[in-house]
Amino acid sequence: MAKCDLRIDIDGDRRTYHGGEKISGTLTVRVNAKCQCNGLTLTRLWRTHGRGNRSQGSEQTKDLFKGEWQAGQTFAYPFEFTVPHRPLTYHGHLLNIDWYIVARADIPWAIDPKAEEEFFIEPEEWEPKTKVEALPGQSYRQEFKTPGRYEFWILVFFIAFLALMGPVGWVIAVIGLIIAFAGFNMWSRFAQRKIGNVIIEVSPSSLSPGETLTARISFVPRKNLRLNKVVGVLTAKEVVVSGSGTHKTTHTHTLLEEDVRFLGKGNVAANRTLLLEKEIRLSSEAPPSFSAPSNNLNWSFDYRVDIPRWPDWTRSVELQVSIPRAERPAGSGVEEAEMALEEVPQGVYRGESLPEEMSERVERVASTSLQTSAPSRLEEPRAVAAASVLPPPFVEKDPFAPPEPEQPGSGKESEPDLGAILQAVRDASSFGDERQKLIASAMGQSFFLTLRVGRVERTTSLDCPEHLRGGQTVIGRMEGLFGQELAIRFPQERKDEARKIKRGSDVEFRAVLTGWDDLFERAELELMPS
Repeated sequence: MAKCDLRIDIDGDRRTYHGGEKISGTLTVRVNAKCQCNGLTLTRLWRTHGRGNRSQGSEQTKDLFKGEWQAGQTFAYPFEFTVPHRPLTYHGHLLNIDWYIVARADIPWAIDPKAEEEFFIEPEEWEPKTKVEALPGQSYRQEFKTPGRYEFWILVFFIAFLALMGPVGWVIAVIGLIIAFAGFNMWSRFAQRKIGNVIIEVSPSSLSPGETLTARISFVPRKNLRLNKVVGVLTAKEVVVSGSGTHKTTHTHTLLEEDVRFLGKGNVAANRTLLLEKEIRLSSEAPPSFSAPSNNLNWSFDYRVDIPRWPDWTRSVELQVSIPRAERPAGSGVEEAEMALEEVPQGVYRGESLPEEMSERVERVASTSLQTSAPSRLEEPRAVAAASVLPPPFVEKDPFAPPEPEQPGSGKESEPDLGAILQAVRDASSFGDERQKLIASAMGQSFFLTLRVGRVERTTSLDCPEHLRGGQTVIGRMEGLFGQELAIRFPQERKDEARKIKRGSDVEFRAVLTGWDDLFERAELELMPS
């Protein structure tokens, strides 16, 4: 048994916040054996998880206590943090970003007790501007001059000289060509000799979801020029890195690839400026850009001039997509910068006094989960708190309670056995269509099941029904079928209910089987309406 146990209680039932708001609660410490604490800390931070190496950041740490604890004592430490504006909570394919409050007690010569509680940061509602006037520094504009003939002839003579040196010279020449064309973008330099001076502009290059950017390209060919097409591609990608050194691997998943056609097949007259312009509107659901070691969500706009029987001219412009901060009235107390830490009072111990608002919070937590025997000290908390009552059709179960016997006529004994169906799917060959046939035969049936919740994440799949987009997906393992993971999707209007479900809890659901995810090897279900 650990020398002390930690528990974090966030005030109220909220788990979703907006940037600039306050998140408050109480850290409760129950001491099991006399021990010295070298430091009790509480940290607010984000972490990434998924396919790439883990990163974390935006850490704000508060020191709550340092000293000796006696066995049987229980202490409550109120806390308050300011919620940052970014990064937002994000759940994608290769990359996930989650926010936590983490408590840690530094106990010498023992495993440090820890506790953490997850919360979500979502953007506030705002009206995106259909036409955005770029501020100074928010537009990207670059001119590319036509390369001189000397560059081409220098490269030709250099390769010819190396070729005369024999086999070694040929090897060096091949390596030099690869470096020249890959590293110095020689293909585009050759293409530019055809199309002349090129100017590209993206305005603005920093924008928000739902807003519109303007992309322009202009060039003046020296001779009459035939083109296949001039296009642009708006792209959003998750790019993560796993491993290191020789075992380093980069994984990429394309979230969006939207083609924009500036010009189709045709002829361009010599020495005449061709100016092309297009407006592209970002989706209101577009995820914001994110950059951390080994974990990135990148936006870009890529130009391509397709010339028949000649290298294409290409250029890429990096975009920054961010969620705007809501305008707040003066004197609201919300600072624009990442706010300085506020002084946090020490725990309820030895008669220390607290500010009035903090005292009210401590009394509220103590009255619901602890029994107080004196104003300066809290007694042993109850071993098992009463199960939270959640809206139907799911109820959180007490993990220590014995299973309830099935009542005759309850209807459960006559329902189809989801466990047996999924076991048959797992046993079936992954080749052919045997698995699909088994799932198809059970799709549309409703099941009553118990799930040990592993995590709750945002529903981001683009192929799910409209009413599920922007909702939440509860992922866990089914009771009685070891290792089988399930995903239960909540509609958008019930996402707050899903966020109240805690990791590790056993929750009963009534849901409809909707399909099978071959990538994650799990069944997908949809929560039935209450």
